[in-house]
Amino acid sequence: EMERKSSTFDPILIVYQIVCLQAFYYLAMGTLLGMSHAVFDIQVSLDHFFNPEFVNFSTWNGWTIILCTLLGALGG
Repeated sequence: EMERKSSTFDPILIVYQIVCLQAFYYLAMGTLLGMSHAVFDIQVSLDHFFNPEFVNFSTWNGWTIILCTLLGALGG
């Protein structure tokens, strides 16, 4: 039989889980943006990750950032 661990509140585990999810999200987002750079020749910088000015519907780059963000979120 499988023995169940008693459920206790473990804040360190929660912090580790948050860090892992964030790391995976940025890894997925970086991979997708890197592939977009290779395929569509879109310039990629850290601003694409953290600056909301790049997220817009009026340019091809904006649509690509939006698509990469959504796919990264679904993957994470």
